[in-house]
Amino acid sequence: MECGPLVVNSGYRCPEYNASVGGAENSMHLEFATDIRPVGGLLDDCAEAAQDFGFTGIGRYETFVHLDRRDLIGRTPAQWDAR
Repeated sequence: MECGPLVVNSGYRCPEYNASVGGAENSMHLEFATDIRPVGGLLDDCAEAAQDFGFTGIGRYETFVHLDRRDLIGRTPAQWDAR
């Protein structure tokens, strides 16, 4: 499986910036998270590759994939599809 080139849409956010972009109050972006957009739109391939690499928070959206390691801070692993 190949994910191809990626564009990073978002990474760590300070609380003020997170609030200004409508991020959740307990967003993983306040700890460690990234939103990536695979060039070519291979969202499902990227999400599957991320799981193989050990990401434990994987969200699929229309144009990007959210990735985090929530297990590192005691949160329950989660996967969701918000497309």
